[in-house]
Amino acid sequence: MRNEAMLSLGKSSNDLSGDNHFTRQNRTAINAEARLGTLADITERHVAAQRAAKALREVEKGPGAG
Repeated sequence: MRNEAMLSLGKSSNDLSGDNHFTRQNRTAINAEARLGTLADITERHVAAQRAAKALREVEKGPGAG
């Protein structure tokens, strides 16, 4: 039924093979999000790491440094 619906939309049977690639890409993106979190989660962790690194550099400079 799906192939018939796709063909009725003007897609040839050769065009249908590309849909599997799109599905694989979506599945890969969904799996990555499950492992790593959303982009907002990743960004939040990155910003926190940058702030921690900056604080550490400040502590290593010692008191009275710039």
